[in-house]
Amino acid sequence: MRLKETLAAGRLTLVDANATGIKRDGDGWAVGLSNGRRIRTDSRPIAATGYGPGLGVAGHLFALRDDGWPELDEDDQSTATPGLFLAGPAVRHGNLKFCFVYKFRQRFAHIARVIGERAGKDTSKLGAWREAGMLTDDLSCCGVECAC
Repeated sequence: MRLKETLAAGRLTLVDANATGIKRDGDGWAVGLSNGRRIRTDSRPIAATGYGPGLGVAGHLFALRDDGWPELDEDDQSTATPGLFLAGPAVRHGNLKFCFVYKFRQRFAHIARVIGERAGKDTSKLGAWREAGMLTDDLSCCGVECAC
């Protein structure tokens, strides 16, 4: 409803294109678009990559599973690029989907723990995340299907 009101008031314009470049233009900003247009705005643009399909510019850094999803090891790390971890709705382990924000959010602390341990850091503070139910490293409890 708020989006409709904002559009109706002329405070927002939706454009079917991707931003290809943003640079300062006097007291505003110039935004180059994939459709060849260039628009100017007085407000600093926000980088909003959204939840589009695919891995964007990082796609070539991941091998793909037979079903087309990124191939990851048990720690959500790329099998093609060691040290590169994936978090978000494209995470898959077997038939398990981490597509819902609460599911993939629970993997952030796991990735942080793996990186911290590799760097020789104390990761004991992440225990609070586990106590709050926000650290999932045992995937046997993740079989609940989501509606997405």
